[in-house]
Amino acid sequence: MRAMSEQSAGTMPVLEHFRFDVGALQHYMRQHVEGFRGELTVEQFKGGQSNPTFALTGLSAAERGAIYDEMNRVIATLHGVDVAAVSLTDFGRSGNYVTRQINCWSKQYLASQTTPIDAMDRLSAWTRAEPLTA
Repeated sequence: MRAMSEQSAGTMPVLEHFRFDVGALQHYMRQHVEGFRGELTVEQFKGGQSNPTFALTGLSAAERGAIYDEMNRVIATLHGVDVAAVSLTDFGRSGNYVTRQINCWSKQYLASQTTPIDAMDRLSAWTRAEPLTA
């Protein structure tokens, strides 16, 4: 178990099929993010998922809430970025985002399921049967 944990810990260079124009992102940030001055280093988590909530241990509920509020504000702002204007149209797949997310979450749920949860099974079946758009 320890060896698997070490293989999944930390970061690594971005896999080729996930790479994008870091220079274009850096240029955009210099133009639009007040105070941004640094060079960007983009890596990915070795373990796959990028959910570093472990870093929030030891913070109060109010501090964690403030972090999540800011994270949500930034995510909402990112949705307003014109990806063509910042040369990021080749980053990631376009179209069918919601369907891809639901499929990913369903696979993750099934892979981690230890006890069947009827409501989750019904939800998973419903999301696969309904036409999803976004």
